[in-house]
Amino acid sequence: MRQTIESLGYRVETASTRDELLGRLFGGGVDLLVTSNALQRDDVTDIVRELRLYRHETAVCVICERDSADEYRQKLPGSVLLEKPFALEDLTQSVRQATTPES
Repeated sequence: MRQTIESLGYRVETASTRDELLGRLFGGGVDLLVTSNALQRDDVTDIVRELRLYRHETAVCVICERDSADEYRQKLPGSVLLEKPFALEDLTQSVRQATTPES
């Protein structure tokens, strides 16, 4: 995934804990958050909601299981959802969708 996102011209940083992720997000310079429900569902929802309060311009792509996609659609409108399993082409499309300004 990292190589695919980097090939689109983005610098990729990773975080393995909620605190590390929040530190990076609020430290500035983040244009796109790609996260998965490998974090607890509530954590993903809370993180995205908090991000939108303070850095509403940051695009969001949530990688999720098919059975949780509807829940994320309801809780996180405006986020791009990428359902597992997915091909790298789907990741590319989702990143582009998330980072393309709406007209």
